[in-house]
Amino acid sequence: MGILLKPELERRIELQVESGRFHSFDEVIEKSLDLLESQNRAAPAETISAPVKGNSRPIWEVIQEISRSIPEEDLASLPRDLSINLDHYLYGAPKASE
Repeated sequence: MGILLKPELERRIELQVESGRFHSFDEVIEKSLDLLESQNRAAPAETISAPVKGNSRPIWEVIQEISRSIPEEDLASLPRDLSINLDHYLYGAPKASE
């Protein structure tokens, strides 16, 4: 099967091969598809899209499902007083007392 690529896309693939990170066009395409498939598995479209009428779930279930995809180290880095001092972290307002 032959694939016709736009010249700018073909050049981007050539640059990847020339960088020495990849040995061939096929290797660049294969890695790209692997990353795309990995991304799709990590955030399926159903999780992001609005529920279909008649198949609604409570919002807290959707939030729980999405939050399970957040890495533990990212959750651990959140400030403990985030809910109290949200304006401080978002806008630089003075911190409220806990």
